[in-house]
Amino acid sequence: QLRWTFSAALELAITVPAVRLERTGLPVEGRDIITSSFNWRSARPAPGADLVTVTLKNDTPDYAPLV
Repeated sequence: QLRWTFSAALELAITVPAVRLERTGLPVEGRDIITSSFNWRSARPAPGADLVTVTLKNDTPDYAPLV
């Protein structure tokens, strides 16, 4: 699960039940900000199970369709 929490009322979570991260790029040495990119692969879920679940928590009570 990857989770970004901005405050008690603002959060984004992405859940993948069976994931494998593949590291790419070169190692970086030093004490500055270090970033990296990852490719990911997921195992095929059981029939009827979700591959990815995204949960958004914010101050909007609901999302009505735009008219």
